[in-house]
Amino acid sequence: MNTAFLLLNTAKNLKYGLNRTLETYNITAQQWAVIQRLSQVANENITAQQLSQDLEMDKQTISEIVKRLESKQLLIREKNPNDRRAYQLKLSKIGIQALTQYQEVSQTVLEAFLSPLTAAEQAQLQKLLFKLQASDV
Repeated sequence: MNTAFLLLNTAKNLKYGLNRTLETYNITAQQWAVIQRLSQVANENITAQQLSQDLEMDKQTISEIVKRLESKQLLIREKNPNDRRAYQLKLSKIGIQALTQYQEVSQTVLEAFLSPLTAAEQAQLQKLLFKLQASDV
């Protein structure tokens, strides 16, 4: 079987499982990715454009995700003092509180997904994925 298909299908299955589980918290895997990225850059001023680049999502998708997360009171948009056209994004207090719960859910899904592999196989998989990610294809 084609390795590219296997990798894409495996990633799709993981994303589907994560989406299905996060659905009970009224968020999607893409929304979780934005929340997670905002938590990583909590002390920096980040814009939707930067998020789009960081997460490799198109600007329209990021815009819709930001609107949804803002309506759920999970993030805050503030005017960027350096650029009047742009907004800085950060997690709200509710978003920060929800972060731990989402991290636990994400970890549980990942552990269940990887459960057919032994601990040694999981470590080897991670090592190989890092190696592939570092390659310049």
